[in-house]
Amino acid sequence: MKIYKLAFQIGGITTLIESKDSSFMFLLKKKYGDFLIKDDSKPYTRLVFSKRDFPTSRRRISIKRNNACFLIKGELFQGVFYPRKGFTQVVLDYEDSVISTFLRVFYSLLLAFNKGVLVHSLGVVKNNRGFLFIGPSSSGKTTAAKRLKDVLILSDELTCARMIDNKFYLFPTPFGQIRSFPLPNKGFLLHRLFFLDKKTGGYIREDRFNTFLKVLKSIFFLCEERVLVQKIVTLSKSMVYNFSAYRVNILTDKEPFKDIDNGYF
Repeated sequence: MKIYKLAFQIGGITTLIESKDSSFMFLLKKKYGDFLIKDDSKPYTRLVFSKRDFPTSRRRISIKRNNACFLIKGELFQGVFYPRKGFTQVVLDYEDSVISTFLRVFYSLLLAFNKGVLVHSLGVVKNNRGFLFIGPSSSGKTTAAKRLKDVLILSDELTCARMIDNKFYLFPTPFGQIRSFPLPNKGFLLHRLFFLDKKTGGYIREDRFNTFLKVLKSIFFLCEERVLVQKIVTLSKSMVYNFSAYRVNILTDKEPFKDIDNGYF
């Protein structure tokens, strides 16, 4: 039976997706076309998908280490990731929401091995500089994304932040309701951190300790494996050390970058 292949990339990390199901691969092409690349010569891991019908359950998403592999489980998917072998086997229900959920969970794990994280945030690019507006659900990320002008929207839900050669870069992700089209699938140097706060007027500088706590709280990561958690903590400390952060309410200001452009920060 023919095996179909696609090279998929988020945060500069490539996975080679394989499946015997042509309809599943068509679905991936249609939904994630902006994150497919032509070069599949150096994937971080092979991701082999197959279909399974799961009984209705309320299983919580979990990632647990089992010797040399990681077991990834959710309501309608199960996967086994072997980091050293560069191989991942996944069975799941072929629904859009299930595939999206699995990819979020899976890439949060891959990024942890590569000095990267998925951050609950609105990620934007202005004048080729990256900005993170961090905030939980209902903090106004999507509303702000709709109001901002002359910016590239990387994601209004989960933005990828990754340290490469001691510099932090922001990358787009396919997760969320809004992102700019067309949008190059590449990294943009991170310039500033903001925390969305509907009660704030103007810009209020956040101290480093609160910045660190808020950054940690905003990271999407479900694995409790000690070494990886420590990597996330170390990465968060580096981010806080390198960037000042401000609380801001951009829902009341359609030009949140004017102070930045004028050298206020």
